[in-house]
Amino acid sequence: LGARRRLLVLDDDDLEGRRVKLARALANAGRGEEAGETFLLAVSGASAADAIDLRRRAAEQFLLSGHVARGIESFREVLASVGIRYPNHLFQAILTLLWVRIVLVVRGLRFDETDESMIAPAARLRVDTCHSAALGLAPTDTIRGLVFYARSMLLSLELGEPGRIACHLGVEAINLVANSGKKSARTYQMLQKAKDLAERAKSSHARGVVAYAEGMGHYLMGQWSEAVDAFLRADEIFRDECAEMPAEFRTLQACGVHCYWEMGEWQKL
Repeated sequence: LGARRRLLVLDDDDLEGRRVKLARALANAGRGEEAGETFLLAVSGASAADAIDLRRRAAEQFLLSGHVARGIESFREVLASVGIRYPNHLFQAILTLLWVRIVLVVRGLRFDETDESMIAPAARLRVDTCHSAALGLAPTDTIRGLVFYARSMLLSLELGEPGRIACHLGVEAINLVANSGKKSARTYQMLQKAKDLAERAKSSHARGVVAYAEGMGHYLMGQWSEAVDAFLRADEIFRDECAEMPAEFRTLQACGVHCYWEMGEWQKL
């Protein structure tokens, strides 16, 4: 704690970078509120785009750690800064969800693949902000969480960056299983497409999310052993290849414990 306090007040040329590293470490340790505070401290001296991204990450951490009111208020500001409105009323959220879903059905999942380096930072930030809002809101506000999942998926398809599209296809596959209670041919095709895109993007995060999505598909169908295998693959990718644990990591751990419970493998709990 003393070292952390010294880092937060230290005045040097790389202070913002060191604060971001500390915020990541706190997030990985499950200390979301402190991570959010530290991300906000790193805003000072950051560029305009980086400042928005740091506030986005702070808002996500506040929501994931249960500080819902503060997280929502933070996301209102971040979303406004990238030109996206937060649906204040439930009816407005439902209409927005229906509209975006209709657009997705009409346009399909077509996209023109584009390397991430060729995409403007502001465009990437819009996608990532919607995705963070979806991850943070989903546990406590399902409708608005679905709104931002749909919006981030639509924006990802418009960008054409394969790593982000892979993550969204994985989540879409989970939704298909959750809605139908079974894995359809479309679900298998979507997961395979997500795997291929994640490999082409050479994105460890995308590969981990797709493995997590595969595990969730088995989990929702009560296929505990298959779910554990997929969760362990995702766990290994997240731990060994990602600098920052994604929000899916917490769900992965909880569902993995439940799988071992259902299988009667108490020694692994």
